[in-house]
Amino acid sequence: MRPSVCITIDTEGDSADNPHSTFFGIQREIPVLLDIFERRRIKATFFVQQDATCAVGSRFRDIWKTAEDRGHEIGLHIHGLTGRSDEQKSELIRRSAENMRGLGFDPVSFRAGTFSLSGSMLPMLEAIGIRFDSSVVPGLRETDKAGRERCNHIGAPHLPYHPSPGDHTQNGESSILELPVNRYEKIRSHAFRGILTGYGKEEALFDHFRENRKDPVIIMVLHSWDRLQKLFQNMVRRRFGTYGRGRRWLYHVAAALNKKRILDRRSVSYLEEILEYFTDQDVDFRTIRETGEWISRAGNV
Repeated sequence: MRPSVCITIDTEGDSADNPHSTFFGIQREIPVLLDIFERRRIKATFFVQQDATCAVGSRFRDIWKTAEDRGHEIGLHIHGLTGRSDEQKSELIRRSAENMRGLGFDPVSFRAGTFSLSGSMLPMLEAIGIRFDSSVVPGLRETDKAGRERCNHIGAPHLPYHPSPGDHTQNGESSILELPVNRYEKIRSHAFRGILTGYGKEEALFDHFRENRKDPVIIMVLHSWDRLQKLFQNMVRRRFGTYGRGRRWLYHVAAALNKKRILDRRSVSYLEEILEYFTDQDVDFRTIRETGEWISRAGNV
C-alpha cells in the first residue's frame, strides 16, 4: 500500500498566542507556498487560526479562498485552549467554527494549537462537524510557562485510530478519526521531532517512518512563519508584541529595512528540496480530509 503524505500548514499569526502579532508569514510566505504546491501538483491542508486571539480566517479570507479554489483543504486551528474550563473550550470552539462557516468555509479537519487536544474536546469537535483531527503527537508531553500541562500524548498510537473521550490516547468510540503526527520514538518525550522543516533531517525521518515503521500516513507540519528571516523569528520568539500596540512599529521598521528579504530564501529552497525528495518516492500526496476518507474506505481502523 502506497503511503499517504499530508503537507499541513498551521496558518496563524507570527505569534499565535499574541493579539498584537504581525502577519508577515501569511502575507509573504503563503503565496510562495501556494506557487510551490501548484508547480509540484501537491494538495495541502491549511489549518487556519480563527479564535479570540488571532482571527486569521476572517482577516485573510481571500487567501484561503484562493487556496480552496486550487484544491487545498481549509481546516480549523485554535489556540488559547490551555488553562480553560471545558465550558470555555466548548464556547471557543463553537464560535470559531461559526465564524469560519460565516466566511464560506466548512472545515471538517482540526488541529489544536500547541497540539493541546484532550479527550473532553472530542464531543465538542463532533458537535461542530469535525471528522478528522491531527493534534496528537505520540509520546509528546509539554507544559506552558505557568507550568500547566498543555498537551499529553504519552501512550497514544502512532497509527490512525478513533480516540476515546475519556482518554484521547486510547482507542474508543469517538466518530473522529485521529491522524497522529509522526514522531521519532527515541527522542525524549518533550522534544518533538517529526517531519517538521527546520530540523534538518527530514529525509532520514521520512525514510524511518516509511521504510522501518511502514506508517500508512506521513504528516509534515509547517507553519506560516517558518521561512521568515531570523530577524523576524527572533522578534516573534521574544514576544515583542507583548510590549503593546505602541511597540508594534518595531516590526514595520524592521520590514522596511529588510524590504524583500523578509523570507529566508535558503529555507524556501530547502523546502523545495524536501518536497522533491518526497515526490521521488512511491507515495501519494493527499489532504487530511482525503487521507481520512481513504483510510475509512479501506477499513484500516
